[in-house]
Amino acid sequence: MHKNTNTDDAEMPSNRHTVNHLLTLTDPVVAQLKSNPSFRIMLYCATSTLLTNYERVDVAFPNQLEVRVNQEEVKANYKGLKNKPGTTKPTDITDFVRKLVGYQNQLQITYALTSKVRPPFLSCVVRSLICI
Repeated sequence: MHKNTNTDDAEMPSNRHTVNHLLTLTDPVVAQLKSNPSFRIMLYCATSTLLTNYERVDVAFPNQLEVRVNQEEVKANYKGLKNKPGTTKPTDITDFVRKLVGYQNQLQITYALTSKVRPPFLSCVVRSLICI
C-alpha cells in the first residue's frame, strides 16, 4: 500500500482545514483484500507525529472530523468514551476503497476547531475474534 500526502505538521491556518491523500494499493494488498475478508484497511490518528514500530500511543481523532473516501462520507464514531483516553477505535475504511491495483483512491479528511493537524495513519490489519 502506498500513500501520498500533501500535508505538513504546521499549525492550522483557520478553524477548518482539509487534507487530501492519495491511497494506491499494491498487487499483494489487493490480493489479500479480495481473498481474505478479515484483511482490513484501518484509519487512525494519534497525538504523536513521529511514530515508530514499537511506540505505544492512543488513537485520538480531533473532536470535529469528516472523512471521505472517493467522495463518499465515512460515518463512524471518532470520539470514544468521554475523559477516557485510549477508548477510541480505528475506523475501518475497507469498504470505501476501490480494490484495484494502481487505482488512486482519494482520502479527504476535514478537521474543524483544532489548532494542530493530527496526522492520519493507515494500516492493513487482519481482524480476529478474541474470546474472553
